[in-house]
Amino acid sequence: MGTRKLQQKKDGSYQIILPKDMVEGLDWKKSDEIDFSYQSGGLFLKKK
Repeated sequence: MGTRKLQQKKDGSYQIILPKDMVEGLDWKKSDEIDFSYQSGGLFLKKK
């Protein structure tokens, strides 16, 4: 599995970098909007 990173951008937002093998097969494209929520079990992502 590749490296995962959390990077803070200049505007204060964060970018999460996930390895390609973690998202292959999810039917997500670069321009897709993804909802997320943070709960005690982790970060949950869902395609809008």
